[in-house]
Amino acid sequence: MKQNAILAGALALCLTLSACGSKAPSPEEVEAAIRDGSVTIEDALDKGWITQEWADSYLEERSVPAADKMAVNKVGAFETETLTGETYTGADLPDTAFLVFLDPEDPGAADF
Repeated sequence: MKQNAILAGALALCLTLSACGSKAPSPEEVEAAIRDGSVTIEDALDKGWITQEWADSYLEERSVPAADKMAVNKVGAFETETLTGETYTGADLPDTAFLVFLDPEDPGAADF
């Protein structure tokens, strides 16, 4: 009788401990955590919450190629005036240019 009680107690203890173990979050929970920045893809991979295939798919769906972010020769024909009063057109633009357009009526524009 004592052996049965001990065996039943040990079984109950094992079941209790297994029930208290941490559960892996669902893929939806992992994705939400990655989006809000509370976990990285690398951390989720290390913890075994996601597979490498899932991570590759996630990154591929959300990545934008660098070429799609570039605007080359997108400036159309224009004509404006420099701060010194000279005419400046689109033909005057070098291959790489950063433009700043200032309001000539703004008193701080000349200081810029």
